[in-house]
Amino acid sequence: MLQVLLQITIFFALPFGNIFVLTTQFNECPRAVLTCNKSSEKDFQYVCAAAANQPSAKHVPQYSWTVSAGRIIDDPAKPNITIDVDGVKAESVIVMLKVKWMKLPPTCDVSEVKKIQLR
Repeated sequence: MLQVLLQITIFFALPFGNIFVLTTQFNECPRAVLTCNKSSEKDFQYVCAAAANQPSAKHVPQYSWTVSAGRIIDDPAKPNITIDVDGVKAESVIVMLKVKWMKLPPTCDVSEVKKIQLR
């Protein structure tokens, strides 16, 4: 596993020429995991969930979901979605999740993919 040391430094210029420096360090980037299961309520729906850690109150995960077929019923910016596959003729659906953390560099962004076998 790749380990990254991140250091974020922010400089604030204050009145009268003073400079305030704020530095935050992380030993590695946050992680995210994607799971998908068949809905217990409807045969043609699947429930997918993202579990992403949040290293601090400033580093909130932001979610973005897409599917290769079917439709996302819930808000694709939330950590949990329901996918409706009613009428999908494909044998499988690819679920793609992208997670970004506010105020962390793009090198920490995570992309997860899950294949749901329909038939």
